[in-house]
Amino acid sequence: MLKHDKILKRHCQPALDSFLDSRLPADEGDVVRIGTEMIKKGFFVRAIYRPLEGTEDSGKSGGKKKKWPDRLVRRPKETEFDCSGFYILEYEGSHTMR
Repeated sequence: MLKHDKILKRHCQPALDSFLDSRLPADEGDVVRIGTEMIKKGFFVRAIYRPLEGTEDSGKSGGKKKKWPDRLVRRPKETEFDCSGFYILEYEGSHTMR
């Protein structure tokens, strides 16, 4: 977020107006503040990486190896944003985007 000021101004202006008084994020603290508020508003939810059982053997037995989305587990009760964490977007738009 800190490196993409043009994209932030174009697509995230309402969030910047609400949470940072219309200014761009200057440091990680600002990013954490926006992220925490967006988690509270339900735009995305915290996730943790949890390897699936038998993923190493599935490639050897001819099955398709599981990818990232199958290895992330939701943590909906955590509302604190972590810049190095994993997150799942809550998108309820067009059915053609699924």
